[in-house]
Amino acid sequence: MKELVANEKAIANLEEYVLNREESQKLTGRPSIDKPHQKWFPEESYEGEIPKVTAYEYMRERNKLYLNDIVLQYFGRNITYREFFEKIDETQKAFMRLGVQENDIVTIMSVNSPELIYSFYALNKMNAIPNMIDPRTKAIGVRDYLNEVHSRHMLMLNVCYEAVADAVKDTEVEHVVVLSPNDSLPFGLKQAKMIKDYIDCKKGVIPQIHYDRTFISWNEFMKDGREVARVDSPCFKENHPACIVHTGGTTGIPKGVMLTNENMNAMVEGLDYAHVDLQRHRRFLNVLVPFVAYGAVNGIHTAVCKGWVSNLLPKLDQGKFAELISKQKPEICLGVPAYFDALMENRTMKHANLDFGISYIVGGDAMKKEKELELDKFMLDHNGRIIKKGYGLTECAACATVSSDIINSIGSVGLPLPRNSVAAFDPATGEEMGYGEQGELCISGPTVMLGYYNNLEATREMLKLHDDGKVWLHSGDIGYVEQDGQVYHTDRIKRIIVRSGYKVFPSVLENVVSKYPCVQSCSAIGVPSVTEGNAPVIVSVLEEQYQNQGMEETVKEELYSLIQQHLPDYTYPVDIVFRDSMPLTSVGKIDYRKLQTDYISDYGVVTEKAKAFSK
Repeated sequence: MKELVANEKAIANLEEYVLNREESQKLTGRPSIDKPHQKWFPEESYEGEIPKVTAYEYMRERNKLYLNDIVLQYFGRNITYREFFEKIDETQKAFMRLGVQENDIVTIMSVNSPELIYSFYALNKMNAIPNMIDPRTKAIGVRDYLNEVHSRHMLMLNVCYEAVADAVKDTEVEHVVVLSPNDSLPFGLKQAKMIKDYIDCKKGVIPQIHYDRTFISWNEFMKDGREVARVDSPCFKENHPACIVHTGGTTGIPKGVMLTNENMNAMVEGLDYAHVDLQRHRRFLNVLVPFVAYGAVNGIHTAVCKGWVSNLLPKLDQGKFAELISKQKPEICLGVPAYFDALMENRTMKHANLDFGISYIVGGDAMKKEKELELDKFMLDHNGRIIKKGYGLTECAACATVSSDIINSIGSVGLPLPRNSVAAFDPATGEEMGYGEQGELCISGPTVMLGYYNNLEATREMLKLHDDGKVWLHSGDIGYVEQDGQVYHTDRIKRIIVRSGYKVFPSVLENVVSKYPCVQSCSAIGVPSVTEGNAPVIVSVLEEQYQNQGMEETVKEELYSLIQQHLPDYTYPVDIVFRDSMPLTSVGKIDYRKLQTDYISDYGVVTEKAKAFSK
C-alpha cells in the first residue's frame, strides 16, 4: 500500500532525517522559497507530477485489487468495491440513455447516499461535470444555479420536489432524476420507510411527486439505462473540471468553484504522505455534506480512494453526534469544531471509552487554542488521541494544510501538503512576510482551483500571479508560517460568519432585510455561540416613525418571516436587535467590531440556536 510505504519511509529515523535536511538548507527567511514543511516529507512526495487521469480512473486504479473490500456502509448494508464499480457503470449507462454527453453540467441537489456517489463518479467517467448544490436552496436560488451552468439534466432529493418543480419552469432542464434516501436501504428497512413516507405524504409532511416526462424516479432512470449495450470513457482532458461546488466572496454572491481531476487526485496524493494514520480498512464516519468541497473531495473522493469503510449518513443531527461515535466506533472522523463541542458536552460521554478513535480531524472553521486544549484533554481522558486540525478553502479543494502524528502544535493548523506552498503576504504591498510575521495567507500548488465558473473577474481577484511566476490563491485570512513549516491561522479578513461549518455571508442577510420598508440601515454580524461556534445577528436602525418598542416587535417578526421566505435555514439569525444609529469608523464605514462588542456586552454569548435553524 502506497501510503503505508510512504509513511514508513518518512517516519524512519525522522529526527536525523529532518536535522540533515535543515543543515543542508540555509533559510532565506521566506517560506515560499524555503518550503520548510517539505523537510518533514520524502522527496518523492513533492517531486514529479500528479497522475494524468480522471478522478474515477485514479480511484479505480487504487482499488482494483480490493474488489471484495467494503467501500460503503448504509444503514446496515455493505457495498463492496466490486458492486460499487458495477453500479457506477450502470449509472453511466442510465445517464447516456438520458442524453447526457461529455462536458454537460449535471446539477445534483442531494444529501449523501450511495446513488449520489455512483452518479458523481459516473459523470466524471464520462467527462461530464456534477454541479453540487445545497438541497435547502429555495426555488429562486435553484433556478439561478441551473441557468448559470445551462443544466439540461438534474438529480434531486425527493424532499426538494416543490422548490425544484417551481424552479425548472424557466430553465433548460429536460429531465430531473428523483433520488430517495430509501433507494439503497436493506429490504426490510426500505419497506418500513416506504410505508412511513406514504403516510407522511398523505399528511402533507413530505411532497407528493408527480412523475412525468420531466421527473423520473431513480429506479426508472436505472431501468432505462439497461437499453445501453456498452459504456465508453472519453480520453482524459487536462485541467478539465471534475465538479463544481459553490462558495461566496465578500459580496456574498455564490460562485461556482471549478475543481479539476488534478485537484482532487492531488489531495489524495498529499494525504498519502501527511503522517496521519489514514490506512486502508479504517472505519470512517462520513458526517460531511456532499455539496461543499470538504464533503465532495475529502468525504467522498479521499475516503473511496484510500479504502476507508465509509459509513454514510444522509443527515446529521448535531445533538446525536456523540451517540453515533459511541455506536459506530469510527477510527477516522472529519468534522467541524461544533461537532466535537457536542461530543464533549454530551453527558453520556462522561465515562465513554474512545480508544478506537485514531484520526479525528477538525476543519471547516477555526478552533481557538483554549478549545483545542479542552478537546485534547477530553480525548486523552477518554483513551483517545489528540485532535488534528486542517485548514483550507473551497478554492483549494478544502484542505491546504493538516497537522500530523509527528508535529501538531497547539494553535497551528498543521503543515502544508507536500506539493503545496503556504506563505503570508502583506495585503497592502504584496510583500512576503517572514517567519512568525502575520499577513494574508496565500496558497500555491496542485489543489488550487481552476477558477470560478463563468466569472473571470472574480477569478482574477482570487488567483494572482506573483513575481515568483507562481499563481497564488489569496485566502482573505490572516496568519503566519513558522520555521518548522507549521501554519497558524489567526483571524479573518472577510466578514464571513462560520456557523457549524456552514458559511453565512452577511450581505445575503443584509440584502433581504434592507428590502423591508421600515429599515433605514442594517448589518449582519457574527457573535460567539455556545452551540454553533458563531451565529448571525441582525442589527438594524429603523426609520424614525417606527422607533418604538411596540412597532419594533412587529417589525422583528415580519423580518424573521421575510428571511425564512428567501433564505436557507442555516442563515437564519438568532436575534434581531435595533439601535438608534450605526457606529462608524474614522472613514465613515459601519464599525462591525463595535457592533459585535456592543452586542456581546449587552446580551452575552448566544446559548441557543435560531428556532427555525434548530429543526
